[in-house]
Amino acid sequence: RRRTVSALAGFHAGGSRVLVGCYAGLGFTAFRREIVSNAPPAVLQQPSSRSVLDERTTSAIVGVDVAIRVYGALAAVGGLRAQGLRLSGDLSGFSIRPAVGARVSF
Repeated sequence: RRRTVSALAGFHAGGSRVLVGCYAGLGFTAFRREIVSNAPPAVLQQPSSRSVLDERTTSAIVGVDVAIRVYGALAAVGGLRAQGLRLSGDLSGFSIRPAVGARVSF
């Protein structure tokens, strides 16, 4: 299980119909990994007990979104966030999260 809270700053640029936003900041992520053997007893004489690992990490996060005005103050928004992740030991990678939504401007 993974939970992330992000603090981002950025800017918007574009015309009256299309607006592009670029963001950068920090992501604070908490991981919970559970490791358990599902091998049958014939394979493992003494299966190890379940291991639970909780980790917290802070890493850079960047993002982009594109808002396309549909009608009046309503816009359809598509976005993407990318965050580098490093856990204890040799585990590392990237979290890439797409997003789709709507935006109402006042």
